[in-house]
Amino acid sequence: MTEIVKKPKSSIWSKIGTFFGILFSGIVMIIGFLIATPFFLLSILFNWIKLSFGFTLFWFIANLIYTSVILDSQKFEPFNGTIVLIIIGLGLLTSIFVTISEMKE
Repeated sequence: MTEIVKKPKSSIWSKIGTFFGILFSGIVMIIGFLIATPFFLLSILFNWIKLSFGFTLFWFIANLIYTSVILDSQKFEPFNGTIVLIIIGLGLLTSIFVTISEMKE
């Protein structure tokens, strides 16, 4: 005849311990996320300001050379609404990439 092997029952204390272990682990993960998020956003903000300033300076010099040397024009207006929007958008996009690459180092 075959013997029937009974599985050992897990006690109620084991189930309660597992529940609180999962709960504690989730709370620690949420708290860690809430602590890290402001630092990540501040890093993006600082990189956004630095990169937008750099793009603005580059655009000013490039447009000055193009307008005065290549086109030989006296009309110099380097910034309009579209260019400012492009510089801000490009600065934001590159600041996100730079911040992520700095985190990997």
